[in-house]
Amino acid sequence: MPHFLKILFVGSCIAILVSSCAATEEATSKSAAPASDVPAWFISSGFSSDSLAFHGYATAIEADSVIAIANARLQAKATLETALAKQLEEIREELGEGGNSTVTQTDFILTLRNAHQQVEEQASGSNGKAVQKEGHYLGYSRVSISKVDFRSLMNSGFSGKNAYKSAFLESAAFRNLVN
Repeated sequence: MPHFLKILFVGSCIAILVSSCAATEEATSKSAAPASDVPAWFISSGFSSDSLAFHGYATAIEADSVIAIANARLQAKATLETALAKQLEEIREELGEGGNSTVTQTDFILTLRNAHQQVEEQASGSNGKAVQKEGHYLGYSRVSISKVDFRSLMNSGFSGKNAYKSAFLESAAFRNLVN
């Protein structure tokens, strides 16, 4: 009898797994918007930059069009901050590998993290669109922060820490990012 219960248990687990995978695939295909509904300004990679600004992009699904755009805007701000944080960390690592010991100090890392976390508050929404799909809305959003504002934000984040500021914000790698 225990062998029969094991087989029944394993069979039930497999059935649940197969049915959950099928449901996930169906929900995903229903929520995907046709390419014609995607705004021309939207970039699915979530991040871009040009000569003047950094941009974050995101989508959100809600029952209300205004809430869909608002939630997409919040996610786009988080996406923008995360992408910039990744680039700043790459600069920090590059400087550390180049022999700059200042950028490897714990206090420096915390200062850098606190400085770039302000991006979410400073970024502003420049585009938003909601598309109605099968009883819900798919909201698209793009938020931006100008390179001048980002440089200023980072400068104020290093306020009072001149050694950190000169080690990082005056580096060629950081200047290349914001110019």
